[in-house]
Amino acid sequence: ATPNAASVTYGDSTPNYSITVTGFANSESTSTAAGYIAPTCSSSNYTTSTNAATANITYTCTGGSANNYSITNSGSGAITINKATLTVTPDAQSVTYGQAAPTYTFTVAGFKNSQTSSTAASYVAPTCSSSYTTTTNVSSSPVSISCSGGSATNYNFTSNTANLTINKVTTLGITATTQTVNFGTSISALYPTSGSTGFSTSALASGVINAMTFTYAGSGSTTYASSTTPPSSPGTYSVTPSAVGFSTGSTNNYSNITYTAGTLTIN
Repeated sequence: ATPNAASVTYGDSTPNYSITVTGFANSESTSTAAGYIAPTCSSSNYTTSTNAATANITYTCTGGSANNYSITNSGSGAITINKATLTVTPDAQSVTYGQAAPTYTFTVAGFKNSQTSSTAASYVAPTCSSSYTTTTNVSSSPVSISCSGGSATNYNFTSNTANLTINKVTTLGITATTQTVNFGTSISALYPTSGSTGFSTSALASGVINAMTFTYAGSGSTTYASSTTPPSSPGTYSVTPSAVGFSTGSTNNYSNITYTAGTLTIN
């Protein structure tokens, strides 16, 4: 009886011992030979803590019997110790639109011999990441988090994925700028419908505003029907912004947008 090459996963208790038995007569085999009892195999230098890929780990076999045969055990079989597998699972995360990317954390399962990331030989942690940036729109949510890398003497690594959820900013506030100018000043230049002037914002998380509608109306003793056409006559006017537009970003990144009027005085 000759031991075959065997393999075992790091940390497992018993390799997959097997033997080849030759010399049967009458076309018999281990299944048909009368009273056949297989030899017992064991290793003197393999334990559950033997590192993966350790050389010269072997096993031998002893014993065995059959009614019509004497069994001679010869040689030894090589044992290959394969790495066990660790599974990396990133933690689900959430951010509010415009915030910096979170610190990506993860859990690792599958350690053998009561080991941890702190005690496993030559352990190097994987890294996790996503495509999220401060300009990623809410419409792209959720964004996938994945992990890669990682190494250890006795382990291979495989990874799951998780989701990064992008939440809307609660409220974007837009207020028309209050201005006092002299007669003849270009009002449309003060409150352009394309561009990013003529107003101020609060809680603008990210993105660039490039469009705004302004509605003018006479205030106090000034008579001027509500209109998007800028006034030119001296007087006092309310200026109300609306219909914000973005060149980068989106109104969908905000749960609510409030518009507050400013005052325009033409002397």
